Amino acid sequence: MPRIALDTNVLVYAEGVERHPDDRRKVLLSQAIIRGLTRNSGWSAAVQAFAELHTVLVRRAGRPPHAATQRVRELALSCSAAIPTSEQVFDEALTLAAHHHIQVYDAIVVAAAAEAGAEMLLSEDLHDGFAWQGVTVTNPYRQTPDPRIAALLSTR
Repeated sequence: MPRIALDTNVLVYAEGVERHPDDRRKVLLSQAIIRGLTRNSGWSAAVQAFAELHTVLVRRAGRPPHAATQRVRELALSCSAAIPTSEQVFDEALTLAAHHHIQVYDAIVVAAAAEAGAEMLLSEDLHDGFAWQGVTVTNPYRQTPDPRIAALLSTR
């Protein structure tokens, strides 16, 4: 199973946060992905993604800050690696943002995934198929699922 990093949106959906009524499928799929990854190969996420998740849980989902803090800490402890924004990750993110016209916050998530040795970054916010330093962005919610995600979901 490839090493997989998760973007903020996957974590947000896994927490049951929906923006539209049709997001329910994304919520269930995100929860299944995290269960499958935890059971099999593990997963990583940038500290940046956990910080963004906290903001969404408080501002959009209306959770009290202490409850959001507790949940983000639980998730960070359950993943294989919470990748910090080191000076190197930040510098790579700035380069990525400048050369590929990606917002710096998203670039930090991509650079952190590369730092962790991830092969895939699951995200719906970045261009599906974008590849950088060995990391390929994959939208887990697209109509035809990536075969690696389908295999992950079919393992018991």
